[in-house]
Amino acid sequence: MGKLVIRLGDILEELNINPYKFSQIAKIRHSTVYDMINNNSKSLRIENIEAILDTVNELSKEIGTGKQYDIQDLFKYKK
Repeated sequence: MGKLVIRLGDILEELNINPYKFSQIAKIRHSTVYDMINNNSKSLRIENIEAILDTVNELSKEIGTGKQYDIQDLFKYKK
Protein backbone atom coordinates (compact mmCIF):
# COMPACT_ATOMS: atom_id res chain seq x y z
CA MET A 1 0.00 0.00 0.00
CA GLY A 2 1.27 3.46 -0.89
CA LYS A 3 1.72 6.43 1.37
CA LEU A 4 1.05 10.13 0.86
CA VAL A 5 4.05 12.17 1.98
CA ILE A 6 3.62 15.83 2.88
CA ARG A 7 6.64 17.87 1.81
CA LEU A 8 5.90 21.02 3.83
CA GLY A 9 9.12 20.68 5.84
CA ASP A 10 11.20 20.62 2.65
CA ILE A 11 9.41 23.69 1.31
CA LEU A 12 9.90 25.63 4.54
CA GLU A 13 13.61 24.79 4.43
CA GLU A 14 13.80 26.08 0.86
CA LEU A 15 12.14 29.30 2.01
CA ASN A 16 14.31 29.47 5.14
CA ILE A 17 11.39 29.92 7.53
CA ASN A 18 10.68 28.04 10.74
CA PRO A 19 7.40 26.17 11.16
CA TYR A 20 6.12 28.32 14.03
CA LYS A 21 6.62 31.60 12.16
CA PHE A 22 5.04 30.03 9.06
CA SER A 23 1.99 28.95 11.06
CA GLN A 24 1.52 32.53 12.27
CA ILE A 25 1.75 33.97 8.76
CA ALA A 26 -0.53 31.30 7.27
CA LYS A 27 -2.96 31.58 10.22
CA ILE A 28 -2.90 27.83 10.80
CA ARG A 29 -2.45 26.19 14.20
CA HIS A 30 1.22 25.47 14.76
CA SER A 31 0.38 21.91 15.86
CA THR A 32 -1.26 21.34 12.46
CA VAL A 33 1.88 22.55 10.68
CA TYR A 34 4.13 20.34 12.83
CA ASP A 35 1.86 17.33 12.25
CA MET A 36 2.11 17.91 8.50
CA ILE A 37 5.90 18.29 8.64
CA ASN A 38 6.19 15.03 10.60
CA ASN A 39 3.64 13.26 8.36
CA ASN A 40 1.41 12.61 11.36
CA SER A 41 -1.73 14.17 9.89
CA LYS A 42 -4.77 11.91 9.90
CA SER A 43 -6.83 14.31 7.78
CA LEU A 44 -6.27 17.56 5.92
CA ARG A 45 -8.60 20.50 5.58
CA ILE A 46 -8.82 22.01 2.12
CA GLU A 47 -8.74 25.54 3.52
CA ASN A 48 -5.44 24.72 5.27
CA ILE A 49 -3.93 23.39 2.05
CA GLU A 50 -5.06 26.54 0.24
CA ALA A 51 -3.63 28.76 3.00
CA ILE A 52 -0.33 26.86 2.89
CA LEU A 53 0.02 27.18 -0.87
CA ASP A 54 -0.98 30.86 -0.81
CA THR A 55 1.51 31.57 1.97
CA VAL A 56 4.48 29.68 0.49
CA ASN A 57 3.91 31.43 -2.83
CA GLU A 58 3.76 34.85 -1.14
CA LEU A 59 6.97 34.09 0.75
CA SER A 60 8.65 32.79 -2.39
CA LYS A 61 7.75 36.00 -4.20
CA GLU A 62 8.97 38.16 -1.29
CA ILE A 63 12.39 36.52 -1.18
CA GLY A 64 12.68 36.41 -4.95
CA THR A 65 13.10 32.69 -5.59
CA GLY A 66 10.96 32.84 -8.72
CA LYS A 67 9.43 29.50 -7.80
CA GLN A 68 5.67 28.95 -7.91
CA TYR A 69 4.54 26.12 -5.64
CA ASP A 70 1.51 24.00 -6.41
CA ILE A 71 -0.19 20.93 -5.02
CA GLN A 72 2.35 18.56 -6.61
CA ASP A 73 5.13 20.29 -4.68
CA LEU A 74 3.31 19.85 -1.38
CA PHE A 75 2.44 16.16 -1.73
CA LYS A 76 4.25 13.08 -3.00
CA TYR A 77 2.84 9.59 -3.32
CA LYS A 78 5.25 6.77 -2.47
CA LYS A 79 4.56 3.12 -3.24
